[in-house]
Amino acid sequence: MNVDLLLSEESGDAALQLTINLLPYWSPKYVFPMVPMAIEKHEALQAQIRDIHEDIEEIKSAEEAIVARFTDLLYSKVRELTGPALLRRQRAVYLVASTSTKSFANGAKIAWDASQKFDRKDFSISSCSTKISIIKSGVYQVQVRIPLSNAPNSTYLSLLVNSDVVAKCYQADPTNYCNTVQLTEIIELRGHAIVEVVINKASNSTQHSDTLGNRIAILLLGE
Repeated sequence: MNVDLLLSEESGDAALQLTINLLPYWSPKYVFPMVPMAIEKHEALQAQIRDIHEDIEEIKSAEEAIVARFTDLLYSKVRELTGPALLRRQRAVYLVASTSTKSFANGAKIAWDASQKFDRKDFSISSCSTKISIIKSGVYQVQVRIPLSNAPNSTYLSLLVNSDVVAKCYQADPTNYCNTVQLTEIIELRGHAIVEVVINKASNSTQHSDTLGNRIAILLLGE
């Protein structure tokens, strides 16, 4: 059984033709003329608008699927590239050390205790204990605190990077018997830079330090 649509080019009439294949030599056909229906212009326009809306919804659905897929791929790639770096940044990179030296000569480099808390992947202290090596490049905060007693006038700390003086800090009040010299500096350091601290004073007399209060702290702020 076949159903065909018949259109007349001359009159524009339309009909449905039903063909029933009963036998090889007998196939009756039935024709059903289609009666045209009067459709107002606004109804035809509404039908076209409905079709357009349906097309728009299909396009939106396809676009949302494409955007969702692209976003998943993008986030997956970002996690792949930055995941290990983000994990590394979550680990605090710092060194904290103190010195057991109880007196300092003029121009002496402070020796730091290598047994203090720090990761050997980030820092190292030389055999002479005065040189701190920065393994990773980055922006660091360096803080040094040295409590002194009977310190002469013009006593100050010098922060050295690769033997160059990058910062100085004088004691707050030279008239007091007990005093603290404290230096804080934010500086960009390249990998394997050498950090040293020198204590200077006007006279050659030694200066006694409170070993519980002295320390150096180096913190990585960002790579």
